[in-house]
Parts: sequence; structure tokens; C-alpha cells
Amino acid sequence: MHRLKGKTGFLLTIALGVLVGLASAMVMLVFADTPPPPYYIVNDLNGANDEPGQKDLTRMGRYDDPAGYLDIFWSWDEGTTGGNTLDACALFDSDGDGNVNYAICGTVGSDFKQTATSPKAFSCDDSDKFHCLTPIALTPLAGDLAGGTLAGLVADGSLLTNTDPFNSDIAPNDVTLRVRVKKSFLGNSVLTNVCTYPANTNSDYSDCVSNEGGGFLNIVKNTSGGDGSFTFKANPVTDGTGSACPQGDPSSCRSYSLTTVGGTGSQIIGAAANAVMSLSEVVPAGWVLSPASCVVEGQQGTAGSFDGVSTVSGIPVVSGKFTTCTFTNAKQPAKLTVTKVVTNDNGGSAVVSNFTLKVGDTVVTSGVQTQIPAGDYVVSETGGPSGYVGSIGGACAANGSIHTEPGETYACTITNNDVAPSLVLTKGVVNDNGGTASGTDFTLSATCTTASTCGLDILSGAGGTSSNGAFKAGTYALSESGGPSGYTASAWTCTGGVQNGSNITLGIGQSASCSITNNDQQGTLIVKKVVINDNGGTKKATDLRSRSEATPQLLSCRTPIHFTARTHCREMPVRIRSQNLRSRVTQQPTTTAPTSFSPTARRRLAPSRTMINQAH
Repeated sequence: MHRLKGKTGFLLTIALGVLVGLASAMVMLVFADTPPPPYYIVNDLNGANDEPGQKDLTRMGRYDDPAGYLDIFWSWDEGTTGGNTLDACALFDSDGDGNVNYAICGTVGSDFKQTATSPKAFSCDDSDKFHCLTPIALTPLAGDLAGGTLAGLVADGSLLTNTDPFNSDIAPNDVTLRVRVKKSFLGNSVLTNVCTYPANTNSDYSDCVSNEGGGFLNIVKNTSGGDGSFTFKANPVTDGTGSACPQGDPSSCRSYSLTTVGGTGSQIIGAAANAVMSLSEVVPAGWVLSPASCVVEGQQGTAGSFDGVSTVSGIPVVSGKFTTCTFTNAKQPAKLTVTKVVTNDNGGSAVVSNFTLKVGDTVVTSGVQTQIPAGDYVVSETGGPSGYVGSIGGACAANGSIHTEPGETYACTITNNDVAPSLVLTKGVVNDNGGTASGTDFTLSATCTTASTCGLDILSGAGGTSSNGAFKAGTYALSESGGPSGYTASAWTCTGGVQNGSNITLGIGQSASCSITNNDQQGTLIVKKVVINDNGGTKKATDLRSRSEATPQLLSCRTPIHFTARTHCREMPVRIRSQNLRSRVTQQPTTTAPTSFSPTARRRLAPSRTMINQAH
């Protein structure tokens, strides 16, 4: 009874010929006990644990030895206990119709060793794909048939191996029986399947490695430029594996997916013997498919016809043989253009060539399209002068990251903008001599003197000011204007930038704060001596001394000449009384006698007082 299975397992093919070296390495990774030949290996097409306990198979392998032997193995997923045994038969087809002509059956006890009568060979009536009907026991001669361990073919050795391809936690180890049979003993048959049977080959099978029986279609995918995932449509497929093809395809079409690792991947389909199939690839965007071809194991030349687009049709499937179809795809590069933009609106002078642009570790040229393997990258830049802030846009994220797909085109922009310098002008006023001015009475200014960077820009404001984002780098002359008289200005004092007297130089991104202080001055009183000799007098100015000179306190408010606005004299006129002709003659010239006053006092006094001595 032929029962179809409903799941697709992990499949692995190890090719012969030029791939023998690679195949051996692959098998060494799979088997703890390395088998000597490079097997073709087929994992259970139904997947892991598709049957319970001792009925479950995980894989089978086959090697055509040029010495005239057929070397095969199969693995049970679990052992057995008590008096139970593990029973399975390898099925062979000798006439190419996919039906069973011969069977070799093995039995393993609970000690993980084959029984004394294992293996046994039978001829069958060629009427069924999954059963050896009308079995006749065969008697092998010496050297015709042997069974034993996977490594060494030891007849009474333990068959326990760690060869489970599904890494099952339920039964991590396998029980593997290897059989070596002379091809002529089986009529030069080919291996089509391995199945477990609860009783004998006439009973309903429990689990088979291949669902179809007959032949195998091996899809090989090779890639250049990277790995990828690919979908294939095979027709006809009747074993229930794979998934339904899209609407519009025949109902017998099944879809299979595979992913390459290290540039290669494969998928095996159990195919009916003598079937003629078609196989097409759904070519992903960004990939280019080279002409595909198929080869039947043991035959020369290619099989089937490639339509030049994506499909090979007329693919023959031979019983017990692998028909291998190879599809090679080249991953198209992504195209990325990185453009550098430099904005110099604040006095900067950088140019694009000052910066080095990179895609990953690859240096690229601004504005020039670059082909890169599809994948994930970070676009960045190095170099360039300080004082610039950068931003990234376009197809790139703000941090420069970008994901590219094969064959797609992308553009990213890196913009560097010069940072405006910052200048703050601050006014200080000291009123310690009666002044009343405030900072806003004075206007502070910074005037550009380097036209090449800041043009005719002027920063100005009453009482002080500060720059904004439009301010430009350059050298500025600092000055002040306005304000009342009677104040003395200090020198400019700057923190930051480069100061040269009343000039401050700022580069892009730099900052400075400059201040100037005005202090109110003391007032000045000038006393002048005038002598009029129009009535016969002979005195000179130097002969007379004013009481202000002799006793300055004789001012009407009894206040010294050096006084501030705080004195009580502010509200009365200041008069200095002179001596008459009888005044004491001094030897000191007193034509002028300057004395300091506060600005307030000065404003309430006449610029000078004249003392007149008239003869009489």
C-alpha cells in the first residue's frame, strides 16, 4: 500500500566526481564515525520524527564503488528495548521502471548490533515501488554481501552513531547499518528507497526515506556576490512535498524554497521513475540567472532544455538515479551615490575636497555612483576643518546607516555647514564722582575689517549686544559712540577669540565676550587773577594772592576747593573773594589755580572765576 507523506525534510546531496574532496569533508562534519566513501545522502523527506519510535528513519546514503560494489547505509532515529528489533529494507530497481526487483533487509537488536542473520537479500516480483512482493531469499557467495558498522563495516560492532541530521532532542543519536553488496549479485540494480516494516517486506511499510520511490531530482543553487533565498517550481510532483504553486500553475506543480550558505545550497525531490519534469526558478529582483542545465547521474551531456529565462523543461528522471539541475545566479550590486555639500554662510572656507567620504571602509568620490555588494553599510566622512557641523540625509538614516538591495539605486547627501561664531559686547559704567550715565547711553559696535569673510557686517547695540546665527567669522574693530561728556573709557577687554587692541578675530565656531567700562571724571575749577592799574597802581598778578589760595576754606560754604557733589554747597554759587590793594604780596604766581571738582559741581560752576583787583 503506497502512502504519501505530507512534510518536506532537510535535504543534503553530496556529489561525486570533482566534488569528492568537498563531499568527504562534508560527511566528516556530519558523521562522528567517518564513512570511507563519499555518499549521496538523502534525508527523510518527511522530516524529523514523522513516525514514532523504532519505525522512524532519518536518512539513507549510496555510493557506487568503481570496484563493482554498491555501498549503502540507512539510519533509524531511535533504538529499541527488550526483545524488539529494528527492521528495514533497502529497495532496488534493476529494469528502470521504479518497481522493486531486489531488497536487502537488516535487523538490529536492543544491543545496537545487527542480528546473526542480518543482512538478508531477496528477489522481488517487480510489481510495487514500496514492497518486495513475492520475495525469494538469495544465498550470497563470499564477498557478495556484508553488513556492519558505518566506519569499518564491523559485523558485530555497535551501530550507534550521532548522525541525526535533524538534531532532534527526542533521539539525538541514530542507529546506522551499512551494507556493501556486489552489483552483479543484484543484477546491477540501483537503490530507490529504504523503508521500515513492522513484520516483513509484504507488510505495510511504516516510514520510507523517499516518498515517490524511483528517482531523485536534485536542485543545486550556486550564487556569486553573496547568499540569498530562492524559490523553485517543479512539475509534476505527486509525493505531496513542497507547497502549492501560485494560481495559474498546474495543480501538479509544487513550490520549494532553499537558501544558499557560502554560495551554494541544494534541495532533493523524490521523483517518479521515468517522469519528465520541468523546473523553473522565480528569479529574485537584483539577481541575474545564468543558463541552467541538468545532468542525469552516470550519463554524459545535459538533459532537458533551458528556455533562456528561468525554466528547464524535458528533464528525465531515471529510477534510482539523481538528476541534478544547477542554477547559478549572480547577485547584482547596489548602486550608491554619496554627495558632499559644504555651506559657507558664516565665513567658512572649506571645500568638498577637504573631506573624505566612505561607504563602509570604501572611499568614494562625491557625486560619483559606486557599485557595492548589496547589504548593510554606514556612510561616513573623515577630515575637514573644525568649525563645521555635519548632517546626513537622502536614503541614509541620520546616523549614516543604509540597507541596500541587489540592483537597486540609492543616493545619500552629507552636508557640512560652518558654525556661526559668537560675539557678546558688554558695557560697564562707573559713577563714583557724581555721574548719572547708564550703559544704554553708549552704543557699542563691532565692524568687520576683513571683507573676504564678513563683508561690511556691523554688530551694534545700545548698552551692548550679542550676535546671532547670521554672524560671520573674521576680524572686527570694536568701538563705542554716544554717551555724556565727562567720562573716561577703558581699553577693550576680550575673553575668547584673538584680541589685538580694539580688534577681535573670530573663526567659525569660536566665541568671544568683549567689554569696555566708562568712569565719570572729577570736575576742574580755574581761578584767574586780574590786576587793573588804571588809577596809578603798580601791582602785578604775581604780587597778590587770593584768599582761596591762602585759605581755601574761606569759600562761603566753608568747604575745601576739592569737593564732590555730596557737599551742601551744591545749591549756592561759588564765589572766591579777593584781597584789595592792601593784600599781602606773595612770591607765588597765581594767574591760574586749577582745582579738581566733580562733574556735577563743574556743571554748577562757571568755567572760571576772575578775581579783579582795582587800584583806588
